[in-house]
Amino acid sequence: MMEQRAAASVRASMDFSGPLNALSTSPNNRLIAVGGRDVLKVVALEASGFSEKRNLRVVGKPSLNFSTNDIRWHPQSDYLLATAATNGAVVIWNLERDGYKHVQERVLNGHRRAVNRICWHTSDWNVLISGSQDGTVKLWDKRGGKVVSTYQPKSESVRDVRASPFHPNKFAAAFENGVGYAQEFST
Repeated sequence: MMEQRAAASVRASMDFSGPLNALSTSPNNRLIAVGGRDVLKVVALEASGFSEKRNLRVVGKPSLNFSTNDIRWHPQSDYLLATAATNGAVVIWNLERDGYKHVQERVLNGHRRAVNRICWHTSDWNVLISGSQDGTVKLWDKRGGKVVSTYQPKSESVRDVRASPFHPNKFAAAFENGVGYAQEFST
């Protein structure tokens, strides 16, 4: 007869001093990045509760690059994450570095309005997909910081984007007016 053991669990809460819009866990599940209008932090869930590891809002002067609608950890890296900013930028952060200019590895500018959602490509981890309030979906190459492709399906603002895990050259987008959109692309 197999003995059943209860899984260890930790219940914790932390006051982040402001509303949160998004969170993402690192690939090794040891870190959690949280973001909101006035919050951009990396925390760890330890046996004693949450422990703040990095406050990204204090690494430099205040900027709208810190006001976050979405946050996604890189699928293969415990030190790279991307944020969708309310000023239309997508920011790639490198947590192995110190100092304001170095932690912000790359600022990707191209959207005219707030970026609502981002996701990493499911097999090409240098590609990031962003959906914006401006009604566009953009594919970015993080290495050069350039837009690879822009899709504007003549709809309202993009509320969500996802890369297909089954078809590496397809993504889907959901729009505020109820339209769903799927697109094939090349990188």
